Amino acid sequence: MNYRDGCYRKAKGLRLRPVPELKACCVFTPWEPRLYWLNLNAWLALELCDGATWTSIEVGYLDATCPPMLPRRARAQLRATLEDFMAAGLVERPESPAQEL
Repeated sequence: MNYRDGCYRKAKGLRLRPVPELKACCVFTPWEPRLYWLNLNAWLALELCDGATWTSIEVGYLDATCPPMLPRRARAQLRATLEDFMAAGLVERPESPAQEL
């Protein structure tokens, strides 16, 4: 499955603590105790992972970041961010809707 297939959602059990005064969000993974500090763009990308498809996430991300960011740069940043999230276990992609039952 490539990055454009399927839907993306936050991993179950994630704990998010927005820190707007620092323009950041702290994310805690209880299953493997670890803290992640997300900047505004990464925080936006994570919030868009609510079971949405890549296309839906991309549209939301581009709407929020372009301008000042160029669309090509925003797409590359989003793709890299989601890949990092997947590797860290912050985001998952259910194989099919049947898994949701």
